[in-house]
Amino acid sequence: MNRCALKLILAFALLGLTLTATDATAENVPVFPPGDHPYGHTYPEWAATWWRWALSQPGGKENPIIDPTGASCANGQEGNVWFLAGTSGTAVTRSCTVPPETALLFPIVNQITCEIRDTHPPKQQTEQLVDGPRCPIAQLASELSATIDNFSVSNIGPYCEESVEFEVVLPEHNLFRLPAKTVLDPCSDSGYYLMVRPLLPGKCCCRTSSTEIEA
Repeated sequence: MNRCALKLILAFALLGLTLTATDATAENVPVFPPGDHPYGHTYPEWAATWWRWALSQPGGKENPIIDPTGASCANGQEGNVWFLAGTSGTAVTRSCTVPPETALLFPIVNQITCEIRDTHPPKQQTEQLVDGPRCPIAQLASELSATIDNFSVSNIGPYCEESVEFEVVLPEHNLFRLPAKTVLDPCSDSGYYLMVRPLLPGKCCCRTSSTEIEA
């Protein structure tokens, strides 16, 4: 029986956001609480959508995860929530112009596990993904922090989540270097995500750090 499990760990680090007009202040940068349903979806549902966005991009520098400057931050974005990319572990500083009235979702650290469809029975796939400790990323990362334009998220722990199961259809030249149109199903995510309410026009900085991440 052929089987292939894919795992990717991404850490979000040192991202700068460049907006326009007056400066945003800490009072204008609240984060949706972990039990909330921002824009009609839970954090676990948004985490699945974040991965579909990230993995639908080609694997070169046009992929926001690999992009070192933020020049590709608008790729694949739509609607009133934009996704900010993590990295594979290297700290970067990025600049990104975001439309007004747009919320921002980003992972502090996250992990995905996927199976390639049709390599073994669906029941076996699901059990392998579901079994294990709740929010397993919590076992791999510690001392996490996040600051958004001087607004500090003091307690990251409650933001740990496990996504709903989802599927991804990979594009050409994808991050996994698999054939185009390969279907990953089911996929499951574990991570710490923050969704920031729309910022006032201006210039702000968004920084997160993880002092210990183990693969």
